[in-house]
Amino acid sequence: IRPWTMGSLVAETYARHNVYFVGDAAHVFPPAGGFGMNTGLQDALALAWRIKYLTNEIISDPGPIYTAERRAVAHQNAALSVRNYQRVLGVMKSCYLDERNIPILLKTLQASTQ
Repeated sequence: IRPWTMGSLVAETYARHNVYFVGDAAHVFPPAGGFGMNTGLQDALALAWRIKYLTNEIISDPGPIYTAERRAVAHQNAALSVRNYQRVLGVMKSCYLDERNIPILLKTLQASTQ
């Protein structure tokens, strides 16, 4: 067991050749606010209508526009998700529930069950 390190990642590109990336393949956010799942669903919707236009020959390559649009959204949502996560940590620390006090908390919980 190792501690989890909070972070976010956003892919450099959302398209390579005929492969398009959506959801966790394109971005990873902290679990604070459901932004990962919601952004992934929005990725799929944005890509779906572009593929429709591609098949109708309205556009030739959806990759660059899709990447530019979705990367901007992912960066905004990643920043918001990290900020929300930091706020949660602030609340926990104000209640003395940070990593330094975990051993004390575990001992207290174990003592209360005996």
